[in-house]
Amino acid sequence: MTGIKEKDVELDILQDGDTAFKDTELYILQDIPQKLQGLTQLKTNYEFKEPAFEFEASADAVVYLGILKADVALISDMEPAGIQITVLRIAKDAKKDKECKIKAHEALLFTVFKKKFPKG
Repeated sequence: MTGIKEKDVELDILQDGDTAFKDTELYILQDIPQKLQGLTQLKTNYEFKEPAFEFEASADAVVYLGILKADVALISDMEPAGIQITVLRIAKDAKKDKECKIKAHEALLFTVFKKKFPKG
C-alpha cells in the first residue's frame, strides 16, 4: 500500500464491538452485517484525512468503504453497498453495567460503498 503512513493505519479483523479507529477506544463498531464480519479491515486514525492512497491486491477483491458524510468526489466511482454501520461514541470514563453494556453518548451512521478491484 502506498500513499499512507504506517503510523496512521493498521490491519485488523472486522467484528461487532471492536474499536472503529486505530488511535482511540472512544468509538465502537456496531451492526456489522454477518457477511462482512471476519473480513480484513484497514483501520485508520480518527483524524485521517489522506485524499487518496494506492494498494495492490494478490487476488480479485471487493473493497468496502464506510463514510460518515457522503463526499461525492471521494465515492464517485464506487457503488452503494446497501449497508449502514453504526459507530457508537462513548464517554472516556464509560463503565460497563452489570449486563456488560456500555452507554453511548452518540450514534454515528456510516453508509457503506463498494468497488471491485482486479488482482494487481
